[in-house]
Amino acid sequence: MATATEVTPSCPPRPALIGTKKGTFAYFTIKDRLPVIITRVVDHVYRTYSVLPNDVAHADTIREAKGIIEALGKLRYEMQTDKPLTPLLQDNMGDHLVWNSIMETYFPQKTWFSATWLFSECYMYRRIYQCFSLTTHWRDFDYFAEQKKDTFHASDRAVAALADRTLALCQEATMQLDETSRHTAFMELAQASLWGNKTDLSLLVNLDLADVHSLQGGEGGHAQDRSSFIVVNHLEAWWAQVRTWSGVRIDIVLDNSGFESFVDLVFAHWLVATGYCSKVVFHCKAIPWFVSDTTIPDFHWLVQTCRDRFQHATHLTNSEHLGGLETLGDQWQDHLMLGRWELRADAFWTSPYAFWHLPRGTAPVPVNTAGSAANSGPGASSHTTSSAALFADLQQNSAAVIFKGDLNYRKLLYDCEWDLTTPFSTALGPLAQVGTQLPVVSLRTSKCDLMVGLQPGQGEELDKRDPKWMVNGKFAVIEVSFPDKA
Repeated sequence: MATATEVTPSCPPRPALIGTKKGTFAYFTIKDRLPVIITRVVDHVYRTYSVLPNDVAHADTIREAKGIIEALGKLRYEMQTDKPLTPLLQDNMGDHLVWNSIMETYFPQKTWFSATWLFSECYMYRRIYQCFSLTTHWRDFDYFAEQKKDTFHASDRAVAALADRTLALCQEATMQLDETSRHTAFMELAQASLWGNKTDLSLLVNLDLADVHSLQGGEGGHAQDRSSFIVVNHLEAWWAQVRTWSGVRIDIVLDNSGFESFVDLVFAHWLVATGYCSKVVFHCKAIPWFVSDTTIPDFHWLVQTCRDRFQHATHLTNSEHLGGLETLGDQWQDHLMLGRWELRADAFWTSPYAFWHLPRGTAPVPVNTAGSAANSGPGASSHTTSSAALFADLQQNSAAVIFKGDLNYRKLLYDCEWDLTTPFSTALGPLAQVGTQLPVVSLRTSKCDLMVGLQPGQGEELDKRDPKWMVNGKFAVIEVSFPDKA
């Protein structure tokens, strides 16, 4: 077991989750899931360029598209034949030296399966991005955008109903100051944010859009039915913090775009409306990431789609629902314009580093996106990222850093084989230690074989209840670690 000072990307605090262990979710992911994701990107590029006119004006675009498809095919072949990982080329992200240094230092001659699962999976998404970023005409193309938008459109009924519910809760909050009412609303919206994490397109590679609505069933009214599926529930401990807040800043490290982001925005909206928060910083991804992760353009598209009353909705007939959605979208745009909400896209979130490295000062990553259309718009900013600078800002200014979803959970815990009963604060390492502690909240539906915070014997009971409870997204955790108050 590595000590805190010995922990590195290749030597986590417990044995790493790794693709060489057959039968594990890591093995299944690298063997089956990731090649399918690459294949879908290839298909999307082909469908996009094949409808372009075959003329001089589009010749370079078509030529580059064919080159992208060839590069993606090579990437898929390397993965499926377990070839050694190769260095990144210099592109517009400017982080290739960081990645290559990590590979050279910690994973020399490692292959797709023999490197840690966390590094290999992150590396794949960075390699996909490289295939596009080295071109002229496809550099800003989001090859996952179509899937993200389609799944949000398929969520329209849940979105519209939740919009009305949110406006009602905010109205109640301004009219009723009793803590019991606010506690009830907090519990409802926090759990909505939790269960919004079920729709993860990197895991649902065979998702039928007709199933999206049933996946998200329970547009807010089934909290009691689902409570038994929250296997670690620190919600009351979190509320004990929230009830003391007045005009604080919080940070939300977003996961999936679409429905999950929508319910995250709903939750943030209520926290601002009640006065608990005066500022919410949303941390997006700087590049297309893990299929459905939220980029700054995704965020703006979602807000505008709400303001446009879901123009492409297929299920909605009630104009009142649509009116509520438009009202909410307009208020969110105001939050962005007035600075109550801020969007950031720090490159650290798309690095291969676990979050144990946040306080340690990883090398600065010069992200060449500050002036691009892809990362602009109201409330948006991009940063040259040193993890130490990012950490200092969070530690000094944020009352809570809310990490959404499975990948963030994996990075918080260094993606290794913790015993199920390990306390959450122990698995957080430096993020729960004096001097480097952050106010951490993790909302996560479980989609890989990594979990901490259970009671003795609880894991065995869950195995009997559902042998796939750790990987099927039906079970969840709400885990918190707040600094002790002086």
